[in-house]
Amino acid sequence: MTAHRPSRVARAARAAIVALASLLLLAGCMGVPTTGEVVSVGSGGAATDRTPGIAIDPRPPRKGMGPSEIVDGFLEAMLATPLQTRTAQQFLTSDAQADWHPGDEILVYSGKEAAAAETDESVDVQLGPTWRIDDRGVWRGAVTTAEQTLSFDVVKDGDQWRIAHAPDALIVPDWWFEGRYSQMALYYFNADQSLLVPEPVFVPRGNELATVLIRDLLHGPGEDLAGIVHSVIPSDVGQGLSVPVDANGVADIALTGSSSQQKLSADEIGLLSAQLAWTLRQDPDITKVRLSIGGQPVTQPNGKTEFNVADTGPQFDPSGYQSSPLFFALREGKVVAGTLPSLNTTRGPLGRRAHAVRSIGVDLRGSQVAAVSSDGHSLLLGSMTDIEGVTSTAISGAQDLLKPSWDGLGRIWVVDSRRGGAAVSVVAGGQVSPIQVPGISGADVRRLLVSRDGTRLLAVVRTPMGDRVLVSRITTAADGTPSALEKARVISSDLGTIDDLAWSSSTSVVALHTQESSARVTTLPIDGAGAALLPGGTLVGQPLTALIGSPATGQPSYGVHGTDLISLSTVGRDERVPDALHALTYAG
Repeated sequence: MTAHRPSRVARAARAAIVALASLLLLAGCMGVPTTGEVVSVGSGGAATDRTPGIAIDPRPPRKGMGPSEIVDGFLEAMLATPLQTRTAQQFLTSDAQADWHPGDEILVYSGKEAAAAETDESVDVQLGPTWRIDDRGVWRGAVTTAEQTLSFDVVKDGDQWRIAHAPDALIVPDWWFEGRYSQMALYYFNADQSLLVPEPVFVPRGNELATVLIRDLLHGPGEDLAGIVHSVIPSDVGQGLSVPVDANGVADIALTGSSSQQKLSADEIGLLSAQLAWTLRQDPDITKVRLSIGGQPVTQPNGKTEFNVADTGPQFDPSGYQSSPLFFALREGKVVAGTLPSLNTTRGPLGRRAHAVRSIGVDLRGSQVAAVSSDGHSLLLGSMTDIEGVTSTAISGAQDLLKPSWDGLGRIWVVDSRRGGAAVSVVAGGQVSPIQVPGISGADVRRLLVSRDGTRLLAVVRTPMGDRVLVSRITTAADGTPSALEKARVISSDLGTIDDLAWSSSTSVVALHTQESSARVTTLPIDGAGAALLPGGTLVGQPLTALIGSPATGQPSYGVHGTDLISLSTVGRDERVPDALHALTYAG
């Protein structure tokens, strides 16, 4: 068999996502689509199209224009390319020009009616489906139906109509986005600084990409991410920063400000360099970084004043440093590991002796396994390498445990899908801690995933309106225990019944919907951006029973069809699974 090429619908959806990404220079924000056999959007790709698109030079106001024409002209002026708001401001009164702040947010709409509902004092414009992106470039989802109606106050300014009040936003149609912006990620650290965490944002595709990325990185993660991620870079060292890139691909970053006078330790330099490198490696024009702080060159541990973006900070990889690339599975009740088609029995107690278990989760190093008993009542733990090891029972008396998921902090996340609603627990350090996840706890949960950096919990929740994929952010205390989870929010569009969920990158998951003779696999960005623009997904010519995926770069995604693995990515190929194997999975 061969890998399945994206359908026409999938290609159209990918183009729409590229279009969606095109928006945010005024907001100083960012973003990046990647390509593959499954429609996907994530931080792993690079923006290769450096052209900002066709130039658009909107017309300023003309004498005799009525209120509706003035409002229409104002909206059209926001499409100026290269991006500028000077023309749009001419449609405003002088007072309104001073009060208008288009960088506060972006409103992206799909279709609108011509300016209508005109009175002597206002003009209303009805937008179609509309999405909001905040001033940091973060996707905030769809606006309410009421917010799709925009009201513009209009007055006579002399003998000409002008807008006296306009929404503080850049208001642009989705078609305008294509080729202008990409979704990328800013990289911050998780609670114990063991892994970097990608935070998706939107960025313009022009020659100033490096400057925009670093400026936004230096602004920090924002108050809503306090306790979830943090930056080691002081927030006052990037005022007026510009990042020139020379012909050899060396980006010059000169940090100034009061904090730049502080002496950094070697460890602090390593952390700071990792944040910069992982953020800038998304720009294909950059190969190295030359860093100075307070006018003094920063010397790396190797004695050089430049560092490569491609190989700096590998130990902070969000998908887990040196995480196991192997397949893990069950064969006749024993845990096996290896590469297809040869998976060998592991040395630990769950590999040496058969157990009545139905699903497994493996830690990132491939050294520990958590197994759910066949009746779903118990969770067993054991080493996979210690020949003298014994199993322990972490959870007993449950009703219906789902497949467990490990994060990079060594915590096991597990759901008991009870008749009265799901109960979420975390197993860490031998202790089991129930934890409330608003929107997930108490719901009908069918699948649970945790990001390897330990900052995101995703779940498939069944509702009367159809299945939904929800994400909650995890706040972790200093001792490594999860101290709070925010209310989960929906990141999927209407996908019908979701049969499985798996990681496809550090910033995206794939959802499976199986039909009678085929399957649809859709990639969902973890921030929900563009989910509404992915109505078709990728069609696979066989029904699938499960997905196998990993956030690690180069580790392919598969759909399970009987004893066959159907490759869903360009880095994989179709594989045959020996008949005796089941519960096949990657680490995590």
